[in-house]
Amino acid sequence: MKRRWLLALAAAPLALLLMPAAPASAHPLGNFSVNQYTGLTLHPDRIDATAVVDFAEIPTLQATSEPTCADLALSVAVDGKPLQWTVRSGEFAHVDGSGGLKTSRLTCALSVPVRMETATVTVENRYATDRVGWREMTARGEGVRVESPLPAESISDELRVYPADPLSSAPDVRSATLRVTPGDGTAGAALSRPSDGLLAGITAGVERRFQELAGGRLTPTVGLLAVLLALLLGPVTRRCPGTARRCSPRTRPRSGAGSGTRSRWARL
Repeated sequence: MKRRWLLALAAAPLALLLMPAAPASAHPLGNFSVNQYTGLTLHPDRIDATAVVDFAEIPTLQATSEPTCADLALSVAVDGKPLQWTVRSGEFAHVDGSGGLKTSRLTCALSVPVRMETATVTVENRYATDRVGWREMTARGEGVRVESPLPAESISDELRVYPADPLSSAPDVRSATLRVTPGDGTAGAALSRPSDGLLAGITAGVERRFQELAGGRLTPTVGLLAVLLALLLGPVTRRCPGTARRCSPRTRPRSGAGSGTRSRWARL
C-alpha cells in the first residue's frame, strides 16, 4: 500500500502535464509564481530603485507574515564597491485574485548616494531565486548617460499589465552591469531571457499546468491542494536555475536593502 501511494505521488506531476488545459490565469507563470520588477534610475549623485514583488495566490496563501522592504535581496556595487540601500518608502497590499483568494504586492522605493561621472554599476536580485516567476529589470539615466543591456521602460507597467502572450516573452533577468559616463540618456538593449535549466523548466511546466487546470475555478480548497503539490515539488524548486547546486530553502545572505534580515516567507 505504501509503495502504491509513493508511485501515485511520483506520477502526479506528470499527470498534470498531460491533462487538457483550461484558460490561464492573470499571472503569466501561474498561481505559484513570485514576480519581480526592479527599475533603476541613475543620477550623478545617487542611484534610485523601484522594487516591486507581485505574489500570486499560492505564495500569498502560504505567507506566515507580511513581507517588508527589509526582506529584499537587491545588491548594488559601483566600481566593485558594495553599497547599502536606504528604504525611502514601502507599501504592502492585498489584491483580489482568482476564486476568492488574494494576491499581494510589495512596492519599495530605494536609494543610495554615490558620486558617478564615469563608473561601472553592477546589480543583482537574489530574492526568491528558487521560485518560478517573471523577473524584469529596467535602467535609465538622468543627468548621466547609461550604457545598459536593460530596456529603459517596463514591458509590464511594473507588473501591473502583463503582455498578451507572456509565456513567449517572460523575462528572467537577475543581474546586469551598467556603464555610466557623462551626458544624458540611456543606450539600452532588448530583454534577454536566460535559460532556467531542465529542472526549473519541468517545475515551471507542472506549476503552470496546475493553475491552467484550476483556471477560473481556483478556490481555497484548490489552493490547499496546490500547497500540497508545492511540498511535493519542493526538492526540485529549491535547485538554483541552470545549475546542479542547491539553493538554501529558507534564507540566504542579504546585501543591500535588508542586510542581515531573515526572510519571513516560507518558500516552496
